[in-house]
Amino acid sequence: MKRLCLILAFLFLFTQTASAMPLLIGQKVVYRGTITGLRISAVDGTAFIDNLPYTYQSDFSAGVDGWTQYGGTNAGNIDSIGGEDNWLRQTLSTANDAHAMIRSAFLTVGKKYTISFKYYVPSGQTVVAGIKLVNAAGTTITGVTYQNTLDTVTTYTVDFVSPSTGIQIRATNAAGGNDLIQDPGGDDVFYIKDITISEIQPYMDGNHQIEIYDASNRMLRGVLKAAGEETGETLGGDVLAGWDFTSGWTPKATTTINDNNTFTAGDTSGYVTKTMTISGKLMKSSIDGSVTIGTLLIVDGYSSLIANSSTPIYRTATFNNISVYNGFTSAGSITDIISMTSQQVLTPSALGATIVSAKGGTTYNFSYRNPDFGFNLLSYYVIIRAIR
Repeated sequence: MKRLCLILAFLFLFTQTASAMPLLIGQKVVYRGTITGLRISAVDGTAFIDNLPYTYQSDFSAGVDGWTQYGGTNAGNIDSIGGEDNWLRQTLSTANDAHAMIRSAFLTVGKKYTISFKYYVPSGQTVVAGIKLVNAAGTTITGVTYQNTLDTVTTYTVDFVSPSTGIQIRATNAAGGNDLIQDPGGDDVFYIKDITISEIQPYMDGNHQIEIYDASNRMLRGVLKAAGEETGETLGGDVLAGWDFTSGWTPKATTTINDNNTFTAGDTSGYVTKTMTISGKLMKSSIDGSVTIGTLLIVDGYSSLIANSSTPIYRTATFNNISVYNGFTSAGSITDIISMTSQQVLTPSALGATIVSAKGGTTYNFSYRNPDFGFNLLSYYVIIRAIR
């Protein structure tokens, strides 16, 4: 009887907590780590994450950004190539050898990455007619092909499992991508820019589950559906467009609305509030104006920051109202608004991913969301698992 009671108690606890438990059986962990600055949209229909970190992102605006050379000479900050600036250029030597841009000791052997970069190869050169991504030893990486588009800025993106801690980008000829070549004049060139490497993007394929934990171990869980658009995020309409404090805005009991864009605090804080359905939405907001005394903010729920300057910031709303707030003030302080905007982010940028509730699903929401999950934190702990 005692054993039966223990079994029944276990089953009861399991059924009460199963919805919040990660699905561990048969799920291989492919990524775990702390992510700073993660943006989250947790409203059903537009669930996604954004602002994920790159393992590496190039910047050739001031030089070669740590890329070394073999068989040629690198030069950074090269402009006006294919209509774009800030390229890394290699000029070949006269040697009959490989000619490579090299980045060393920045990847983990056996880890899966997505690499993306732009290249430009001029036509009409003596020998160079393409480029090839290879490992640190100069040998082929499984799944990577040589590229031979000429006279056009071209983006190449590929997933690969890194066989070494570094990579090379080599010049090739037209004969099947041979990279052991000779340029007798030593003046053939190729160009590379906008290199990004991500260890999360390879898993944005509908076959991997993401778990996001806040500082109190409360969780969001969903399936990484697809990467965001290279063209960037998309935004909804401005929910503050045409704002007029005399119409539809409610003042704090001790606050006086003076006209469409000013109000006066009656004590140590002054604010006006408008109800709108924004809870769970990722909002991009800004505010510009002045206060006689105090600090000018846009908040939701009278306390959660939405905006604090004319430079837009991203915040997940946690209440269904917006308040223009003058804090740390005194009676008689006047708030005068010049401009303010708040737009819902509808889709993620290339640094983000859409979220669906199940493998193969088309419903954009999280499969599990702790009701007390903490949004807008400095960092989160993230686990990504393969789904069987």
